[in-house]
Amino acid sequence: MFFGFMAVMMSISGTNMAMTIVPKIVPVHDRTYEPDLKAYQHYLLGREYLHQRKVPGARKELAKAVEIDPNFADAQAEYGISMLMWAPDETQRATGEQAIQRALELAPGLPRARAAEGMQLLYWSQEYAAAEEVLRGVLADDPNMVDAMNWLSSALFNQGKNAEAAELLDRALRI
Repeated sequence: MFFGFMAVMMSISGTNMAMTIVPKIVPVHDRTYEPDLKAYQHYLLGREYLHQRKVPGARKELAKAVEIDPNFADAQAEYGISMLMWAPDETQRATGEQAIQRALELAPGLPRARAAEGMQLLYWSQEYAAAEEVLRGVLADDPNMVDAMNWLSSALFNQGKNAEAAELLDRALRI
């Protein structure tokens, strides 16, 4: 009986609840850009492949997204991340860095683009303090971005801040 009541309440107030809860868990950005629908579909598939660590598939889908809509900052950021994963060759690395820079030009405050920049600073420039600064800023805006937590923990470990790095990894695991 209680669960039936809750289901009715959820359906009646679902919109109000979503409008109340979603802004607290999903960061809001000052952006109104609407990407091309086909580019968005490739972007979503590419992100899914990236989360599954199917990097070749992610690269392919995200490349299609940025080819269709080169002004889609989110796709540029994800494409950059995908190109910097799994020991890229110099061409892939350059492509990844260019995609990240393009994302930052299109949407300088986009947390994912800034996180991608932090990843690049960490793994490819080995500028650990700079990566730490960027990634702390990302987490101030999007405190639940697990990738940023993981990358920040690596930057901290590389600076000998092991206890803080371990705490951050534990938090990322909980999320």
